[in-house]
Amino acid sequence: FAYFTLIDERLAGIVDARREVRPKYPIVVRRAGPNDKEARAMFEAAARELGFDLTFLGRETKMSESARVMSEKARAWEAEQRQR
Repeated sequence: FAYFTLIDERLAGIVDARREVRPKYPIVVRRAGPNDKEARAMFEAAARELGFDLTFLGRETKMSESARVMSEKARAWEAEQRQR
């Protein structure tokens, strides 16, 4: 069923949660599907508005590359937290 989900609707829920919870860690999203261009624009606008670190990857990015990006972001964030 996930293949038919409108990506912008799914990511709107994540943005709503970010407004409430406001965690400081980076977010990496790899999504493609119906309305993915609209979803990306909406998510990037919310990232600017709410001031969170967002990396949005599309269908052109392999899953292994997405995992590498996420791992690097997590390590950098952990290192930053230890320095505080």
